[in-house]
Amino acid sequence: MKNIEEMRLAIERDFVGFSPSTTGVKPVHIANGLFRTIYNGTYPAKFLNQFVFSETVKGEIPKGHELETIYKTLEETNRIDPSTISRENLQLFRRMLKMVVGADGAVFNQGMASYSAGYQGLLTRDSIGQDGGELIALCLKQLGSTLFPLLQNLLNNSTDVITILSNPLLDHNREAALIFVEGQEPIIPFLSSNVIKYPDGELTETGQLWDKCVVASNILSLHLEKHPNKLFKQRLIVLFVSFLIIRHLANLEAYYVPGAQGRLPAFLLDFSTTGNSAVSKASLQTYTRTSQSIVRFYGWAFGEQLKKDFTTASELSSELPPSYKEKGMSAESDKARKQVAEAQEIWEMAKLRAQDEEDVYSVFGEALYDMLATQASADPIKYMRKLGLLAGIFYPPNQSTHRFVLKQDVLEMLIRSVVEPGEAITMPELQDRLWLCYGIIIGGRFQDEQTLRHMGIFQVDRDALLENQKAFANALRQLDFAQMLADGVLQVGF
Repeated sequence: MKNIEEMRLAIERDFVGFSPSTTGVKPVHIANGLFRTIYNGTYPAKFLNQFVFSETVKGEIPKGHELETIYKTLEETNRIDPSTISRENLQLFRRMLKMVVGADGAVFNQGMASYSAGYQGLLTRDSIGQDGGELIALCLKQLGSTLFPLLQNLLNNSTDVITILSNPLLDHNREAALIFVEGQEPIIPFLSSNVIKYPDGELTETGQLWDKCVVASNILSLHLEKHPNKLFKQRLIVLFVSFLIIRHLANLEAYYVPGAQGRLPAFLLDFSTTGNSAVSKASLQTYTRTSQSIVRFYGWAFGEQLKKDFTTASELSSELPPSYKEKGMSAESDKARKQVAEAQEIWEMAKLRAQDEEDVYSVFGEALYDMLATQASADPIKYMRKLGLLAGIFYPPNQSTHRFVLKQDVLEMLIRSVVEPGEAITMPELQDRLWLCYGIIIGGRFQDEQTLRHMGIFQVDRDALLENQKAFANALRQLDFAQMLADGVLQVGF
């Protein structure tokens, strides 16, 4: 049997479109991957890294990063006036600039750097957590979103304060294109016609969702074109893309698994003031259902991999449990011995289940996912959790399961993506748009309670959902996105 990592990479290539396989992902990584794909290139930024990365956490100074070396290079290239800038002042500026371009804690030595900036000259080849942003960039291009050309223009704009501060340190030698090869568009598996369309040509539920997401991206573009702050524009776009990545992971089962098409997990936004409310508990359950849906997809996909290599269930049942890595697990350490024992236990349980289940391959596929979750450094659920927490979509940070509690800028982004500039709509219309674009539930509509019950969530009733709707309306008023009219109707608009 192939090792689990090899099968996982095949699944993510053929179905997911990227590899959610790190807990180190941050929105700045998504931004760098998104921006460099849209720009179709990067820059070395070697001297910038030498300048801002003055020392490691242990206080060690990497070779070439010494203050004297930096100062001498600036003198030789006429980028500093030694009569006015002392070495001590330069050292203070290095630390300050590190806090600016490394605000998200993603700047390290030797090429591992994603800068908190939005200019083409600061785009890097960093490999940590980049492919989610790269994937959505490809989607935006293929689907014709106006966010794509908007970002192209923004990346050519060097007038923001971060770029101005960094400009003397930038290398203006563009590196080779990363993503696009002329005449060869990358294949996006979940946007293929058999996934987004029924045989009669009608859009599937997932096809409709992506169609609405493109509409939302175009509306967001209309708002951002009018905003004067370049960095604000890029921040909201990165939050939009981060949200789409999480929505995409939640959709995987509905894309591909037979019998699950259209079964999109809902996101119940929690606007209550306590984590013990009925809405909070129900929102947590929608997070749990989303995680379970992702696990079921991977179980099915691993099963599809097994079908290629094993023609009968009995042949598969006679196999020993596979290892995660190619070389297998060494049983020399206590941790390794524990992992081997856990894998054997998971495999034996799968053999027992397979005796009573019709889809034997999916049973063993789910076992492979369980082994992945216990042996790999990260799995798709951990990836989603980390990105959602840092992007301000999940809360609280210190638990294994979370609620959909949005930070203010994420809420602003979502509203700006479904209500056009100059438009005014009612609360029910706003909620309908959030549902159609993102699968978001607030509460207060008759169908909201039905949708949650269909998902097996019974912790919340209509009264609690109505209270959540009122709290949502209050949050919109605090953002100046809504006002109460004389007839008692809440109007949302800009």
